[in-house]
Amino acid sequence: MAVKAIFVGINKQLDPNIDELTGAVRDAKALNALFMDSVPDLSAQLLIDEHATKEAVSKAIFGTLTSATADDVLVISFAGHGSPDGGLALYDTTTADLPGSTLSMADLADAFKATQARVVLCILDCCFSGHAPGRVLQVAAQPRSVFAVERIAGEGRILLSACTAREVAWEQPGTGHGLLTFAVIQAMTGVNDDHVSFPAVADQIIQIARVEAQRLGVSQTPVFLGAVQGGLVFPRLKRGDNYQAAFPWTAVERITGQFDELLAHGFPNAVVDQWKARFQGGLNPLQLRAVNEFGVLAGKSLLTVAPTSSGKTMVGELAAVQSVVAGKKAAFLNRPGYRGGSNSREWSHEEVPEVFT
Repeated sequence: MAVKAIFVGINKQLDPNIDELTGAVRDAKALNALFMDSVPDLSAQLLIDEHATKEAVSKAIFGTLTSATADDVLVISFAGHGSPDGGLALYDTTTADLPGSTLSMADLADAFKATQARVVLCILDCCFSGHAPGRVLQVAAQPRSVFAVERIAGEGRILLSACTAREVAWEQPGTGHGLLTFAVIQAMTGVNDDHVSFPAVADQIIQIARVEAQRLGVSQTPVFLGAVQGGLVFPRLKRGDNYQAAFPWTAVERITGQFDELLAHGFPNAVVDQWKARFQGGLNPLQLRAVNEFGVLAGKSLLTVAPTSSGKTMVGELAAVQSVVAGKKAAFLNRPGYRGGSNSREWSHEEVPEVFT
């Protein structure tokens, strides 16, 4: 199986009448880096801002679709503005000539049907209806005849669209990603397996995006359409060298899992010695992922959801001690009667506990 991918992200157009976005380029760069870090022998193209003209994007997408063989899996991702008449807004799109300067979704649908590729996965983090700050062009005095996204989907043709036809595709202030892209990243990096498969992961993507939208006080429900006989399987996406190069401020120092390595992060000897005595095998795979992929020792936030006795409490303890070592305070909350029966405990820098019980 050969995997070919095209990632397009456009924050700013030539036309000053088109509102700038903040997260579309970040969406494209993140997905490109994650797939490059995770999928062996991936052939990928990244087109952002001024490099994402109609000519360049059309050549990349239609050229790849036309040349694909029956062994190919294609991933096409677009983050940016959609137009009310069902087009993708490129860098040189103008509001004065939307039909001539956008990439028609109808043309894409025809190309998807004609390609010989075994599977095409299309991720559209844009919307074709809505209002600012949604990812849709604001065009006055034009009817909004929304493109039927169902035309994209079918056997071997999978569509992930940011929202329903009349909803808005929102951007998340915290991460700088569109909600759909954020959900795709969370779901495809967070599986408790070495692989992630469609359509199995689709429900998780939709749920994550809906929850994040609710936190913003809005409604956004991604759309998943299409099917693949036998499913579509990718390696679990990992944040590797390409991701760190694209987002160097997210760099996380990796460890092998031995507790002595925590001493270099300022963890007290007394704490490390107690952990070594209680957990002689070191950190387990769940805890290592929290450190190496999600940056718990770098002060990053994460939500750990896993079965009982899988090691979630240790993830919390790592975060708590890291915070205290940095001169902050940490409040550790447990269920009543669990691990010593304390509902909560607050530690200051002067009283790092020698034993966690």
